[in-house]
Amino acid sequence: MSLSFVEDHGEWFAFIPDPFPENFPPGVMFTKRASDPSDGSGWYGYKEAAFQANTLKMTVAPSGEDWIVQATSRDPSMLFPQGGMKVVEFDDSSSDPVEPDAYTGKVYDPVAHTISDPPAAPPPVLSCTPWQLRRSLNHFGLREAIEGFVANSGDQDIKDAWEFATEFRRNHPFVAACTAALAPALAITPEAADTLTDQIFEYAVTA
Repeated sequence: MSLSFVEDHGEWFAFIPDPFPENFPPGVMFTKRASDPSDGSGWYGYKEAAFQANTLKMTVAPSGEDWIVQATSRDPSMLFPQGGMKVVEFDDSSSDPVEPDAYTGKVYDPVAHTISDPPAAPPPVLSCTPWQLRRSLNHFGLREAIEGFVANSGDQDIKDAWEFATEFRRNHPFVAACTAALAPALAITPEAADTLTDQIFEYAVTA
């Protein structure tokens, strides 16, 4: 579905209006944009006049460097921005009802004014126990090569890692050093050594 940007309605924060507006019950929560005055009804008055009919209104919340869509509605009274959330408005050339979570989790770009899918999560870093790693090296016939590299290394950290580590992670510097040592030892390219290390860890955690 194509979305056309209409307006970014800014960031909204809780406030206590002074004076307290009439016709509101005690204890009701108010929000406003940082640039708006601290009197009046804030969001309650704003939502009645600031939006086009039938457009999509979304609350988006900051998350690190990103803005993540929280809820979506054609009716702004169904939204309540707070805690620095933005309210953004898009036209989807439709007036059909929209589910509140239709765009939840998508990313709003405040510069390009676009809504997009979040980037794919990186794959989890594989890790294994010393026993699992040694068993896998035995399987691939590489334990002697790795132990020879460790024994001949002048780096005490490498020796200590091999002897005392309780877990080996695929992205640890020790594993990177072992991978680099495999390439000349096996007369293979660094890329092939990296692929081989992936296979060693995959076997270690699945066999």
